Amino acid sequence: MVCALLTLLCPLLFFVLGFPVLTLLINVPAIAFGIVALTRLHEPMEVERYIRYTWACILVYLALMVVILTAAIMVVLSFY
Repeated sequence: MVCALLTLLCPLLFFVLGFPVLTLLINVPAIAFGIVALTRLHEPMEVERYIRYTWACILVYLALMVVILTAAIMVVLSFY
């Protein structure tokens, strides 16, 4: 859950770079799966499954952010 919340720093970085539209790219599925995992503590198999879903969403989100951040940096550098 903490790592899912740490992905909220990516939209903040885009805001600092001057791309306010890209601040809408929030990792909602990972945060939702993390919350569901925390609400199902009495079922260990469910918690493990939702933790796997959370990590899968985090990894896909980070890969997407690397691609978008690379493109955003190239756009910023093209103006200089």
